[in-house]
Amino acid sequence: MGVFETLIGILTKPDKTLENEKKASFGSAVVYGLILLLIYFIINTIILIVSPSMSSKSSDVIKLALGISMPAGASVILISLLTLVLFVIIALLAGLWLHVVIKLFSGKGSLGQTYKSIIYSATPISFLSWIPLVSIVAGVWSLYLQVLGLRKFHEVKSGTASAIIIAYIISLYILMIIFASIFVKPIDTSFLMAQ
Repeated sequence: MGVFETLIGILTKPDKTLENEKKASFGSAVVYGLILLLIYFIINTIILIVSPSMSSKSSDVIKLALGISMPAGASVILISLLTLVLFVIIALLAGLWLHVVIKLFSGKGSLGQTYKSIIYSATPISFLSWIPLVSIVAGVWSLYLQVLGLRKFHEVKSGTASAIIIAYIISLYILMIIFASIFVKPIDTSFLMAQ
């Protein structure tokens, strides 16, 4: 399937599309994921640019994080690019952890199949996460697609796929709390509120 056909299939016939994508190469899923990231990057950048309060705050964030001053437009693009890179890194690490949880539940698929499931389930969020309230529906829809993807790619039942997602989310929160308590120091952001 081509990227556009996959996109429409994920949105309109996810069960059949994911069954077809099970046989597709990991490379085609990566291309699809990169296109989703590009779409998300474009939407996110446009929203940051057209929102005056976000544009002005982005310069403050860059100054705080990197210690350099830059125009609002340039800082918006830099923040969008940094967000994109951070998203990819977090997705790779989270995917590894999801695969560990899947294996604990006797999932049969490969790590590549886990990443394919993550990539395809990100479709609604990539397009709709910027719309208030609709983003909640997009998140639930993405969870449904993740369960469906686990069923297809790892050959587990719906109940097991749901249990995997619940265990994954709980364990991920526990890991984030542990990580934050060890590595993250509070940052004084009071200057952002003063404007």
